[in-house]
Amino acid sequence: MKQQLRQAVGWLPWLVLVLGMPAMAGPLYDPFLERFQVGVYSDPDEISLRDTFPADLLDLPQLDRSWVTAAIEALDHDTSLTRRMLALNDDSALLDQLTDAVAALHDKEFRRGYDVTVDHYLGPEILVLQVFDALAAGDTLRATQEAERLAAAPGLSDWNERAAFVWELRARKLAGRPGKEFWNSPLALGPFDKGSAWALWVAHRRARKLSPLGADWSGEPAERFLASLRKGWLRPRNLYDSGFSPEAQAALGAHLLTGQDRRDHLKRFGHPPADHRRQGLWVKGARFARRGQVDAYEKLALRKDLRSGWRMDIWRRSSELRFLAGDDKRGMADLKRALDLARWDAGPLALRRRLRQWCEQAMVLAVARRDTTLARKIHGLAATSFRGEEAEVFEDETAYWSPLWNEAPPEPAPSLKARSLRIVESGQSPALQRPDAARMEVFARACDRTRWEWWRQWGLAWIADAQLGATDRALADRYATALRKPEGPAMARACAAVALGGTEIWPRMIQASVEYDVARERADRGPAAASVVPDVLPLARGSRLRMHALLGFCLMIDDLRGVLGTATELPARGISEEERMRFLYPLPGPGPIREAIAESGADPALVLAIARNESLFEPNVRSRAGALGFMQIMPFHYESSGAIPGDRHWSRPEVSISRGARILADDGRRYDGDPYLTVAAYNAGPGAAQRWLDQLGGIAARDIYLAWIGYPETRRYVEKVLIDREIYDWIIASDSGTSATNAKYDNTSE
Repeated sequence: MKQQLRQAVGWLPWLVLVLGMPAMAGPLYDPFLERFQVGVYSDPDEISLRDTFPADLLDLPQLDRSWVTAAIEALDHDTSLTRRMLALNDDSALLDQLTDAVAALHDKEFRRGYDVTVDHYLGPEILVLQVFDALAAGDTLRATQEAERLAAAPGLSDWNERAAFVWELRARKLAGRPGKEFWNSPLALGPFDKGSAWALWVAHRRARKLSPLGADWSGEPAERFLASLRKGWLRPRNLYDSGFSPEAQAALGAHLLTGQDRRDHLKRFGHPPADHRRQGLWVKGARFARRGQVDAYEKLALRKDLRSGWRMDIWRRSSELRFLAGDDKRGMADLKRALDLARWDAGPLALRRRLRQWCEQAMVLAVARRDTTLARKIHGLAATSFRGEEAEVFEDETAYWSPLWNEAPPEPAPSLKARSLRIVESGQSPALQRPDAARMEVFARACDRTRWEWWRQWGLAWIADAQLGATDRALADRYATALRKPEGPAMARACAAVALGGTEIWPRMIQASVEYDVARERADRGPAAASVVPDVLPLARGSRLRMHALLGFCLMIDDLRGVLGTATELPARGISEEERMRFLYPLPGPGPIREAIAESGADPALVLAIARNESLFEPNVRSRAGALGFMQIMPFHYESSGAIPGDRHWSRPEVSISRGARILADDGRRYDGDPYLTVAAYNAGPGAAQRWLDQLGGIAARDIYLAWIGYPETRRYVEKVLIDREIYDWIIASDSGTSATNAKYDNTSE
């Protein structure tokens, strides 16, 4: 088989192109799936169709020849991680299975009879090739059957709802079944993908001269799907001729119709639906129809047919407009009305949390205008309106501003995290600067420091303290023996074999080791593979020994996400909290991430802090909102939205880090190195960051700007990123052996 596999590399089937492969889908690049997931099909007016389906739906997948060549070499070398891992358990059967799977990728005749099971490594990729093999042979029936199998099996390997949707479309096209009802799989998609799926559906229905909403459209799943969309491309008649109830029509029309259509719709449905969720959509549409008209907001808030929670939220919004216009008296009156409703437990937690945040922002706006009397008045009103736990949370959230109404200074922050928070809250986070050679040398030395001894101590301490039965004690003794091996990969392999060999986790670790070997073998260094930890962490929970072994495996293959995720689950027993921080804030080993950071021109602490908060260090992750890669950048920032195979694909960490560093540099220049404005712009866009600054008069102290950030999620993001930047600064200085560790962290213990 090895000789056959070596020969297979010398030729490729008709569909194979020599291109790089995104780690999203293993050694296959699916052009249509890639374009779908980066939002290329987000506007029905710009989608090319053939037989009412996307014209490029059946574009040929591209097999990564370099990946397969490297896999062959890795599986054939006794020194590879995969072979060494399998040798520990004498698992020659799995080695043969892996070898056969790689061979099946190449050999069309071999894979035709290949038995693919849902648990088989490379199973989805082989099934994909079988579909296109059947099409090339003119066997549409077999191609359709295989496509339906893929559409119905989202549990295959790295398969997901996005892939299931694409294969449902392909199966329908191949079978000639456009369908009268909405396609099934979009209901499970994330928000970004739902928008693209809906755009494809609208284009499909238009081509068939049909309304996007048929008379049979009804029910909660379909209603919730439409409620999750940002754009509907609907005309009022589409909605009114559907099968939705009048209350559902009232809510969906207010949400999805635009301009005059929305205003006419709100006249038609002049009374809001009674249901809380539907009423929220109706209220949102009513506000959009009167955007910025504070008198209209106040009139809307006085309606007795609105639930108290939505009335509370409208009063809050009208209070914002009044305060921003300088009308403090009426702003306070509207805020009091909102807080009066909050006092009687109006609204869900999300709306009440937003009201608490606005109370702090209103205080900050008053401080920015040097009106501390008004700030104290707002605080007093809010403090007496919230009750119980909410009142405690409000006091905690506004503690930084307590010197305005309390002469007692805040208690000193004892821990590294607490001190970092104090630095960030007070606006003292250092300005952004391009790192010099000395800084990058310090970073390199810190990255080179080994974590193995801390990891060993962590495991031995737990074994010594654990109360174990006879069977578990025998296993723990074997594990302790493995921990006494020379520190490094050999120790991690031995521990993994003891704790994880024979478990459900083991095959996934072998899969990860193959990807690790491939990355080391291939000359062109392909995209990083997805971390194995999110899939196997639930299987390891309940056994600290397994968790510890998994952490060692992640250290061995330099899986930063795995190190962070696993260390988070382990209690700090046997190592100090400061030592544990090295695992919660990991540094990259030799490889593409470290090299990309070194070449980016951005400060390593900031890049790592952003990646930790954006992607958890996952190079090939795509968020439900559509952000891509290690630095979670929206597709429009990439060339061709990032859907380019090979070296420029968005999943490559060096591509994402380079693009992210460029954005940070642009925003850093725009805001003269201000870290608060720069990080806010990275998350919410320069327009939003500048708008908040303009609302404060175009200039503001950094602590005031942080508290004033208008999107709660962006404020939390800026705070967390800058705190993590402080912690990374401390770790880099400490682990590099630099004596000039910043004095602001001296004598700090977590």
